[in-house]
Amino acid sequence: MRSPTRADIERRFWPALALVVGALALWPQRTALRAGDAIGAGPDVVSTLWGMWWFSQEWLGAAWSGWTGWVNHPYGAFGTVLSPSSAITWSLTAPLVGAGAASVVTAVVQLTAFALGIAWLARLVGGSRIAATGAALSALVGRYLLFGLGEGSVVAIAAVPIPLGLGLLLTIDKERRWIGAGLCMAGAAIENPYLAPVLPAVGALSLLRALRQRAPLRGRLAAGGVGAGPGGRRGRFTPMGQAPGIQGRAKTTYP
Repeated sequence: MRSPTRADIERRFWPALALVVGALALWPQRTALRAGDAIGAGPDVVSTLWGMWWFSQEWLGAAWSGWTGWVNHPYGAFGTVLSPSSAITWSLTAPLVGAGAASVVTAVVQLTAFALGIAWLARLVGGSRIAATGAALSALVGRYLLFGLGEGSVVAIAAVPIPLGLGLLLTIDKERRWIGAGLCMAGAAIENPYLAPVLPAVGALSLLRALRQRAPLRGRLAAGGVGAGPGGRRGRFTPMGQAPGIQGRAKTTYP
């Protein structure tokens, strides 16, 4: 019987970490789950739960920033939900386990996904599996993340796109990385409008840093790979990540 390789250990690490984080996220909420109660803290618990229910009623129309008659009766208003992914998770589980228990399931799902995103980011920047585990567990330290259904909770404002987007910005050496980072920026704006400027700001700083480390400006601006290079010669445009020394730095550092 052969010994497990590093790749085998890495593949087993992520499911095991997901189970550990999920169990730890569920443990403080186990009583509420058994009782079918919606656990929360703060003044926005009811409004968050109601918002997810409202999304389930109009998720093919008004839930995506459309006109709704469910609020401001009898005049109606434009409405949207802060975290569509939480609302979708709640809407799919509420018919199965009830409204209260569905809110607990939603909190566990969001916490686990956020923790795994942080762990992935830690591994990407060179952290060990132990460091990645510690990074993931750090997501469970904040009491309000675990017990809050209010506007400041991970249910109301999901933060999963933030670590994913940061990881993609750290490894932008191919065009698809830019596409993924752009999708994470859009996702962060939809899921967590309070943190929407984070990824665009980091992306702009990363781009400026990469441009400063590349060829002179006139060579970079050459369209179609042709332009005036140093000494009056025709130069060639070098895509990001292919310039000597840039790819390694882009993978491990960011401003």
